[in-house]
Amino acid sequence: MKKLCLIMLLAATVVACNQKEQPKNTILGLGTPYIFANEFMEGQVKVVKEILYWAKNENGQIKKGDLIIWKELDSLGFSHNFTASFDENGQIVGCNYFDEKGKVINRWKGMFENGILIKASIFSHDTNTFTVKYKYNELGWLTETSYLNPGNDTLLSKWAFGNDDKGLYFKIEYFNFKDEFRGRNLLSRNEIGRIIKREYFNRNDSITYYENLTYNDRNILESQERFSRGISNVKWSYAYTYDTKGNWITAICSKDGKPMIFGERSYTYY
Repeated sequence: MKKLCLIMLLAATVVACNQKEQPKNTILGLGTPYIFANEFMEGQVKVVKEILYWAKNENGQIKKGDLIIWKELDSLGFSHNFTASFDENGQIVGCNYFDEKGKVINRWKGMFENGILIKASIFSHDTNTFTVKYKYNELGWLTETSYLNPGNDTLLSKWAFGNDDKGLYFKIEYFNFKDEFRGRNLLSRNEIGRIIKREYFNRNDSITYYENLTYNDRNILESQERFSRGISNVKWSYAYTYDTKGNWITAICSKDGKPMIFGERSYTYY
């Protein structure tokens, strides 16, 4: 769903879990549009597919209308249709972003060694635009992603992660190819790990904007409001229906109180 403006949409996540235990949740986070509003899906999800339509009002009921085209989603500052795939341990292994005709525009594919993500390739219109390399600390938590030119492995940019005592990231700092600081996101989480506030600071370390996020009684994103200089710029709110496992299958996305987008999801479970 809508996770407002991302610094870079395509990256990858490491979900730390015991290889002998089956995860109770599958996390949508880095590598998906949910980088700054992580979603904890119920159960062992193998594939999740999300498609976005215009919302239309029929006799007082909000239903799905026409598919929203790629450029229209860009204009709204909204995420795109996607499918994300996971292994049995909840590790994301790939994510495809596709347009209104079903054509894959951008995609991410991970490469693993002994079950650990070590590298990924990011493609745009079938062209390999980035190679991503990953670094971890002694606890196995992600600490750095380096974005490289796939032709010669030269550095293009870098993200550095700060993690809390549960291994969840609360800070992402951005650096250019000269290793110069370009900005950072600070994330505040509630007691169960949901992101409730995101603050973006520019290269001068001055705050540019911040977002407040709230969750419903199922701990799924309910609202997302962005502020600049203390003034609200936009507020998105979400109302859902769910499958038998408790994962949402339809979402009505309202912008400043007006139904705008109708989201639809399907799941394949292990």
